[in-house]
Amino acid sequence: KSLAYPPEVVVNKKKIDKRKVEKRLSELTSKYEIKNETRFKYVLGSAEPSSKLSSRLLILVKKYPHLYFSIFNYFDGYQQFPKKLTESFFKLIKENSLYPAFTAYGLKALDQRFHRDLWPQIEQYLTNLINASTTDIEIRAAAMAILVKRGNLTWQDINTSLGKNQFGWWCKSEIFRHLDISKYGQPSYEDIANRVL
Repeated sequence: KSLAYPPEVVVNKKKIDKRKVEKRLSELTSKYEIKNETRFKYVLGSAEPSSKLSSRLLILVKKYPHLYFSIFNYFDGYQQFPKKLTESFFKLIKENSLYPAFTAYGLKALDQRFHRDLWPQIEQYLTNLINASTTDIEIRAAAMAILVKRGNLTWQDINTSLGKNQFGWWCKSEIFRHLDISKYGQPSYEDIANRVL
């Protein structure tokens, strides 16, 4: 129990002080080093988004990419990223392609939160991922899901991609889950559903 929930005064109160949590995280990541990952993840789970903390976490996740899940979950607290954060987050995803899960989960964190001014660049990046034969299936599915959600892929694009048998049932269902019938129409929606489900 003490390992899963290490004692931290700043998060053991009914009302959590945002500033104290951020200060504690700064202490736990002094000199951008994380010596106790369990404690770090525990405190991070109670943090609220701030520009200063976000910048720090983007530096840390490059140094500790295996902590991407906890760090990217923090960014879920944003309704929308400021433009500067969108630029930094997008750059992080593009430059760190060692782990497919890192990129795929990063895309999910970026989805629906990016600043609209960056969409043309993001759209081109996602399109390139889909078209590249070397793109990992998990990344391809995450990229397709974003474009499908926004209606940026045609019925033929989706049909062609799904027909290549590159996706397992989970990836196909993930893509279908984001399909908006109002953007594709009933006939196309039903056709894609028959191919996916």
